Amino acid sequence: MRISALVTVSAAAALAISGCQHVGAADGPDGGDADSDTDTDSDTDSESGGLTDPELPGTLRGIVTAASGFPVPYALVYVTEGGAAPIEDGAYCYECDDISGLRWTLSEADGSWEIGDVPAGAWNLVTRQGFFRRQREIEVVPDAVIDVPAELTQLPSENGADGLDRIPNYAVLLNIHDKPEDLLAKMGLGELDGEGHLQPGTEPFDLYDDDATGTSAVGPSSSLFESQEALSHYHMVFFPDICHTLFADEQTAMLQTYVSGGGAICASGWASQWVEQPFPEIVEFNGDDDLYNAGDVGEWDSLGALTDTGMGEWIEAVCPSCDQESFPFENGWTLIDSLTEGAYAGHGAEEDGTLVVPRVWATDVSEYPEHPLAVTWQYDCGRAMYTTYPGSDGLDPTPEIRPQEWVTIYLILALPGGGPCE
Repeated sequence: MRISALVTVSAAAALAISGCQHVGAADGPDGGDADSDTDTDSDTDSESGGLTDPELPGTLRGIVTAASGFPVPYALVYVTEGGAAPIEDGAYCYECDDISGLRWTLSEADGSWEIGDVPAGAWNLVTRQGFFRRQREIEVVPDAVIDVPAELTQLPSENGADGLDRIPNYAVLLNIHDKPEDLLAKMGLGELDGEGHLQPGTEPFDLYDDDATGTSAVGPSSSLFESQEALSHYHMVFFPDICHTLFADEQTAMLQTYVSGGGAICASGWASQWVEQPFPEIVEFNGDDDLYNAGDVGEWDSLGALTDTGMGEWIEAVCPSCDQESFPFENGWTLIDSLTEGAYAGHGAEEDGTLVVPRVWATDVSEYPEHPLAVTWQYDCGRAMYTTYPGSDGLDPTPEIRPQEWVTIYLILALPGGGPCE
């Protein structure tokens, strides 16, 4: 059976569930019975200097954080004698990680995790959230509770030459209004300047710039669509705000193929056409949603309610002062009137695989009550995300993470799906 996210429950998106922890109780790598009971007693013989029984297992515990330091919820953490499953260099159908027979858990909403009953000896400790992955060697001491240093399970900020650190292949279309590249830098993928903008040249992802102002851009947005192979090189593509390239039928087909094969689209603000054009049956934008900049109602600030328990528990950890029933969303531009609860027969993620069902993560409670502010859906192996507000406000930058940016970060981490197989 597969545990998955968004429309499935997963390690990358147990972000779609409450933050429950699970420790595998299957046979261990040595074939013995892996009792899932976890001894969290820190008062052990080894820690107090007494004698230890080399046959007794140990306990590992720690915290998963992003490269910039905030806690990462619902990440998959496990120990194995071998290496982790490879992450393909481009969009692919990532369903789950085969961890049968291994000790594993999911990090809690505050990033904390614990794995008990681990036989003493050398292990490979693997941390995975979507297409972020870190592997490190760990020595388990008999009959001891080991506090694992945070850097061993921190999500990496770049790919490692030895293959032990892996980050997603991201592509970002540059724009002056909405800057997801700044948000990625706040996650630790690049350096921020004093204003809160990405410092060009420090990013471990590809920038596309139609205005030729990005000093480290790899080309215009049209080059992203030179071929299906060029587009599918990326695990996730960020389409912010104003569209750069007018749509043609060929681009629409390429985006559908990209998502179907496991890619992810992240669009926001004025960039409504990047999800409306390839998937016109999902979101009903205000007004004529066939038009360029569908749903544009002008700039508006709003208060929204967060609708997902797992997200709410994480927001409580990273932004305890935030009111989740009156959550600030600023500088929105588009309005979603409604969502289609069943479309694209045969492409959905339900058990029978028939319908694509969008999921709402935040709903307006002030300017346009009950209208969705952040939505996602799965289409075959891939996913799409759209927010009516900018991912990161380029006209009013700040090095701090805004409340609405926490929501977007959560969805970026959740979107790839995957997780532990059972």
